[in-house]
Amino acid sequence: MLTKHKMWLGAGVAAAAVGIATGRLGDFLYPLTSRRTTEAPKGTASIEEGERGEKVNGALNMNAADSGERGEMVARAEGGEQGVGNVSVGNDFPGGSFNDALSHVFMGEGGQGGLGISPLRNDHGAWSFSVPVLNGAQLKQAITDNSLRSENHFALHFASSGQYRGWALLWAQQPMTRCPSRKGENYVVLERECWVATPSELDGKWSINGDRLCLAPAPQAVTDGKDCVRAALVLSSVVFFGADGKMIRKGSDLRKGEDAARTRGG
Repeated sequence: MLTKHKMWLGAGVAAAAVGIATGRLGDFLYPLTSRRTTEAPKGTASIEEGERGEKVNGALNMNAADSGERGEMVARAEGGEQGVGNVSVGNDFPGGSFNDALSHVFMGEGGQGGLGISPLRNDHGAWSFSVPVLNGAQLKQAITDNSLRSENHFALHFASSGQYRGWALLWAQQPMTRCPSRKGENYVVLERECWVATPSELDGKWSINGDRLCLAPAPQAVTDGKDCVRAALVLSSVVFFGADGKMIRKGSDLRKGEDAARTRGG
């Protein structure tokens, strides 16, 4: 029997699950590497510090009072595995079925009618709702022959053959002479600093092991170099969690079909 992993999100902070506040360069960039990328140039900085939750009492929890103030986020990492079969149709996902949830995501209406999110609960004045970690069958259904994108960071396509392909950008601070304007194809000026992106190709194998997605090699850009991760579907984004239960970077868009080109498809 699958043990459900739940993510509790305080009212007013749901956005934390799909884009937890990043460092001073915000959502535009962070330095990314893959195992095919050489050592980062001097000046490379970690841009998205603070995107990970905090482990408390072995449960993934993010509660807040009515004011919507930030809560604390933690996760339970359990080693149990399960088979990967077909996803059932019916009430197998909060608010309906996982099939319906995916169809809304691919129509650009992820989370429509609360799909994937439990109703609000009030626990002694603290409002919260939950989002389940995907089981193996759901995770396989979501990504097979589809793509994940995090604009200006990475994109990956997961072929049914078990091969993944895509790209990532490694951002490093450079002299201002490298940035002739505020924004170009591979550079940007933020807070009077010039940041230049070096692209790298991502190519490897993917598989589902129990309720975890495993990548070989594991791209630093996507999973922080972790070989296997758990995932949750939050609105139209997929968010990853390591074995320690902490959220990895931020969510990436789930896109139908092959959408791993440098320029985003329609």
